[in-house]
Amino acid sequence: MQGRFDQTPDGPWRVGDSFHVIFDTEHLAGQAWAAAVDLASRLDRAGLPVSRFSLTGAPSSPPNRRPEWPFGFPAEASGNAGAALRMAIEAQADCLVVDGTLDLDAAVLWEMRRVAETDPMIAGVSPRFDRDALCTFPDDAPDSNSANPENRWSAGILRTFFPPVTYAPLPDGRCLYLKGSVLTQFRPDIRVGDMDWDRYALWINRYGFRMAVANHAAARLAPGSAAKRYGNAASRSTRLEKAYPGTRNAVASFLSGTPRVVERLLAGLVPNSAGRREVAFDLTHVGSHHSGTAELARALIRRAAASSSGNWEIYVVAPLATYEFHFADAPVPPKRIDPDDLRVFAAFIRIGQPFSWKELDHAVRRAPAIVFFMLDTIGLDCIRLAPDELDALWRFTLAESDGLLFNSAFTQRQFERRFGLRSDLPKRPSLHSLRLEEYGDAPSMQTQGESVLILGNSFAHKYVEEAARLLAAAHPHRSIVALGPSPGAIADVVSYTSGSLDHKAMSDLYRRARIVVYPSVYEGFGFPLLEALAHRRPVLVRALAPFAEILHGLPEAANVHVFDTDAELVRLVGSELGWTDQRRDVTARDWEDCTLDLLQILDEALGGISYQRVLRRVDFMRGRMEWIRSKRFRAAGLADDEGWSDDVERLAGLAGRIAQDIVLKLARVPGSGVVLRLANRVARRAAAR
Repeated sequence: MQGRFDQTPDGPWRVGDSFHVIFDTEHLAGQAWAAAVDLASRLDRAGLPVSRFSLTGAPSSPPNRRPEWPFGFPAEASGNAGAALRMAIEAQADCLVVDGTLDLDAAVLWEMRRVAETDPMIAGVSPRFDRDALCTFPDDAPDSNSANPENRWSAGILRTFFPPVTYAPLPDGRCLYLKGSVLTQFRPDIRVGDMDWDRYALWINRYGFRMAVANHAAARLAPGSAAKRYGNAASRSTRLEKAYPGTRNAVASFLSGTPRVVERLLAGLVPNSAGRREVAFDLTHVGSHHSGTAELARALIRRAAASSSGNWEIYVVAPLATYEFHFADAPVPPKRIDPDDLRVFAAFIRIGQPFSWKELDHAVRRAPAIVFFMLDTIGLDCIRLAPDELDALWRFTLAESDGLLFNSAFTQRQFERRFGLRSDLPKRPSLHSLRLEEYGDAPSMQTQGESVLILGNSFAHKYVEEAARLLAAAHPHRSIVALGPSPGAIADVVSYTSGSLDHKAMSDLYRRARIVVYPSVYEGFGFPLLEALAHRRPVLVRALAPFAEILHGLPEAANVHVFDTDAELVRLVGSELGWTDQRRDVTARDWEDCTLDLLQILDEALGGISYQRVLRRVDFMRGRMEWIRSKRFRAAGLADDEGWSDDVERLAGLAGRIAQDIVLKLARVPGSGVVLRLANRVARRAAAR
């Protein structure tokens, strides 16, 4: 007894030693027998174990002379699929049902047989079809006759990124490999000529048998193929709902499920008609103004768009005003995509870490590869300023990204200390440009002013207000100008709100300065250091790790003076520091080097795409965004002891996003609990039906 189980460890539902071909020639007219010979020849040369070949829909006496049949298996013209199927079942053979208009390669059949053998509960297997988007069902994608090559799938992409098998609720009758072991045990209803494989699949599914798609087997659809007459899955499920309740919901869940979303994302990997992969930069968080993040994005995107490598087509996802502000004068402007346009790309790149789940969801739904340029961990470490669950957001970002850049080795170490980084994750520090001519107009700054200019903003870690008070007290005869505090906030200090000055006003501040102080206690990089040097002003900085990285590669490092304590800062400001033209013998990085870092990470990210990782993060973000949408109801002040707050949440979920505000308002009306509870139960019963 035990020996028998050893021979069939997964049970009796095995692939057979041979299979019977049922070849539907309804649309081939006089070419039926020639097409049959062609297919049989392919199968014979490939060594596939064909036992019999039946032509259905073909005349019993072809108008032209029948070609010779030089194969070791018999062939006959059968009146209908039912008769051929009876013959296959009596022989206890597997069965291949195939539409004559398909261009079917023997390798496709080998793969279908292999997939059928991987799981005993797979009763039938269909291939993928080479069309504008991979699909299981014929009308879920554009017409296969489309001449547009931009999103054409290739078998290489299937084999590289897709798992071998996808389980589907319904089969695809144009090409279907059926296990004889299941056919013999569960004989289909063959009283009619044409088999209804949908009904058969649903019938045997009651016993746990599944239909599957062999993802690595891609059959080609000839023009005028059987796709249109076969019908789409949604309409077929509606027709089957009465006989097999739950079918419509199962098919709808499949068509809207995460694997189908991932398929759509992976379509972005196909090069466009120019042979380029399309890459999008997210600028929805940048706005129509200057900032460190905006300048970094502007520099990288302009150079990536102008790159002569020819591998990438560069887009930016941004409102029109943001796009025009940053790229109207670009020599090679990138293409713009509106934030509401949900087209997919090969990769989606965000300059700057995300600060909301909505921003991360925006990235996950755009491309199979997502890359982040992480700038610092300050937003997390200043805990009172950190958005809710920022640690969870960044933990997920670092765990599920396909590539990461950091603006300094220090920033990378900070993220590693807090979250850890996958060993297989493409990642690297990428300092911004250190070429001063890329930051300002140095020749206009030959003369030296008299003021002490303190740079920063209103955040406490910039230490602007403390430094201004300290220096004003220690050097009462010096003019102190601070960028960060509101005007008039500090006695004897001229201050400007950060972000309130345009380029001309900032240049004037530099022109009137003798020395620049950048007193920040925590930085990821530090653009103001380079901007001050670009204006030929000596700079005082705290001994922070990112500044050490900058000075290591900066030819003008002699003009940077480092302090550890406030006392040292006071002493340095009181000394007679001036600009020196002394230069270190190093070659400064420029924006081209930074762009090269980005494109190399992009290459690595695309080369390391994991289907399971894309699937996992889409699954996670779907659940997370649904939780966020329902969270507002839990925060509406509904008391748990009233016993109906859960009913409100469920009702909101059934009502959908549009009605959520109405439900929320009703929930706050005194005495509405009974009505909402009743409405929830009615809606749930309706959904169950």
